[in-house]
Amino acid sequence: MVTGKRGWKGLKKGLAKRRQGAGWAMPSREGKARGPLVVLLFGILPLLLGLPFLILQARQSLDDEAAAIQEFVVERIDAILGHASNAAVEVAGLVGSPCPSAGFDLRRGVTAHPFVRSLNLTENGRIYCSSLEGTVDYAEDSAAYADGRLQLMFGNLVTPNRALLVYRHATASGSVLVGIDGQHVFDVLSLGAEAFRVEIGIGQNWVGKEGTVTDAFSEPGNAIASLAPSAAYPFTVGVAYSHGLVWRHLVFNYWPSWLLLALLGLLSGYAARRFLSQRNSLTAELRRAVDAGEFVPFYQPVVLGESGELAGAEVLVRWMHPIEGIIPPNQFIPLAESSGLIVKMTYQLMDRVQAELLGQLPSLPGRFHIGFNISAAHCTSMELLDRCRAFLKPFPPESVVLFLELTEREAIPATPMTDELFRQLDEMGVQVALDDFGTGNSSLEYLQRFTVNALKIDQSFVAKAGTETLSSHILDIIVDLASRLELFVVAEGVETAMQREYLNKLGVEYMQGYLFGRPVPFTEFAATHLPPASNGAGDRTPI
Repeated sequence: MVTGKRGWKGLKKGLAKRRQGAGWAMPSREGKARGPLVVLLFGILPLLLGLPFLILQARQSLDDEAAAIQEFVVERIDAILGHASNAAVEVAGLVGSPCPSAGFDLRRGVTAHPFVRSLNLTENGRIYCSSLEGTVDYAEDSAAYADGRLQLMFGNLVTPNRALLVYRHATASGSVLVGIDGQHVFDVLSLGAEAFRVEIGIGQNWVGKEGTVTDAFSEPGNAIASLAPSAAYPFTVGVAYSHGLVWRHLVFNYWPSWLLLALLGLLSGYAARRFLSQRNSLTAELRRAVDAGEFVPFYQPVVLGESGELAGAEVLVRWMHPIEGIIPPNQFIPLAESSGLIVKMTYQLMDRVQAELLGQLPSLPGRFHIGFNISAAHCTSMELLDRCRAFLKPFPPESVVLFLELTEREAIPATPMTDELFRQLDEMGVQVALDDFGTGNSSLEYLQRFTVNALKIDQSFVAKAGTETLSSHILDIIVDLASRLELFVVAEGVETAMQREYLNKLGVEYMQGYLFGRPVPFTEFAATHLPPASNGAGDRTPI
């Protein structure tokens, strides 16, 4: 028996060279229709995944810039107010002195300190002396000052249309008021980036670089704003930018990232196209192989556990590829199931097995077990029932027992149709076995829904038979469960005499594995396991 050296991987490469060859099967219409959509989805997937991160990065970059603007403005306004504070401290001793004698010192203080426009003395709640006007008499509203120190005014008699910042330094008998021209503040606010809205807030009043005082931070619509207070003086700097700035930032500052995402999109789309093309090619090759009858049955013996006598066989499919040789089932069964070709493939096997068994019917032991694997795709209609009936029809009663082994790669849907299907199969005498019991997700559900006759223990548990491992304990539990449910057990993957001995002690009725024989074509199976002649009598099985 020759097995292809390259197998499925080699077949993938070989298909590319034969796409235009004779007998090539084209992909299905459904595959053609979905292909461009899948390629498009994978093409834009890097953009869909990368865009949120780019937006987050752009937001973070703008937030960092806004924070830098805030830090800069706070630092400059603190410096301006620091000069005002120094000027106030220098003339604080004049509070209470007569205005004519104090006026000269006030004017000198104005000229000695930058940013200071005026110095004023107050006593008993009245402003009585000003560096600009000399002796005056105005009421001092100390409650209007934030923290008793800072006030943002809409203007005064000298500059009624321009905001004025007033710093207040309290003394024991009064206070010193330092007037700061608002233009100094506006100039600082103008130094921020043009795309950002920057304002300073004192108490309830806010002002931006335009010099208009409002009662709230006038952030633009749909803006992202942040506020940063000064640690030294009672004012807050607000910075805001619009959502539109985020997108402009993305477009003009992150174009290398866009190019990278576009490149990744092209690569992703190309990879998806290659994958779909290859998958369609493999599906088409499977379809061609089914039509050409390249899938053949191999038989692995199932023996009575205690005596080792032949009880039946499990049918395992092999792909006899004309170029690659024999391709094992694990390399094409998943695709056959997902594409739906597994149904036609299985029914072809049943026809070939039927013909091969009929040719050796006199040599078969009584009630010869023959098992086929079925999946969810076989249970979408009642055709399976008709195929089983047609398979059993030419055999004499009690000569062959048909087994359907339920695989759990895909769950069989719970519908009235499937319930009726398995009910009629049971009435016909078709046996149902749960394959690889204990490794899937639906075994217990199948036990409750269907009439199950046998449990096939997966070889992963059999391999640990007799050892102090969890798998060995699970094996014991499965056998005990089958006994309680009055089901018989088939142990798969038996490879050693020690495993066989342990399974016999547990009372396992049937065994299958390399210890008894590998999967082979029927001619080799018959030559190895069947006698030259048999009278067909001697029912050696309990079912």
